[in-house]
Amino acid sequence: MEYSLGMIETKGLTAAIESADAMTKTAEVHLLGYELSTGGYVCVKIIGEVAAVKAAVETAANRSAQIGELISVHVIPRPHIEIYSIVHATTKPASTKGEKTDIKILEELSVTELRKIARNTDGIEIKGREISKSNKDKLIKEIKKVM
Repeated sequence: MEYSLGMIETKGLTAAIESADAMTKTAEVHLLGYELSTGGYVCVKIIGEVAAVKAAVETAANRSAQIGELISVHVIPRPHIEIYSIVHATTKPASTKGEKTDIKILEELSVTELRKIARNTDGIEIKGREISKSNKDKLIKEIKKVM
């Protein structure tokens, strides 16, 4: 499955929660979590199939604009695999379900893609040749440690 990344940024937590609710009710998407910024800005992040993410973000933008201040929305269809490490590093999980979703995504990736993530993620204990020689299970285990 090709994943798409959707983000909606609002001013205020209430609008962000409304956005998350709207997105998860609109389409088959997974809530990755949220990121808090200064000034009361909150960015909610989702993943799913491209069409589902587009529909979810559009609905959430309309709903959050009605109750708060909508700052921005963006959908990245099929982001490069290395983007995942940036998104995950800055995201506070929505719940333990979000963590399970992250693991599910990792399990669907190839060993080559997992090695790229391991090389570009801070805090991974294995380095260099050890990453090159690691199998899928070991790579997922190491990435999970820093999630």
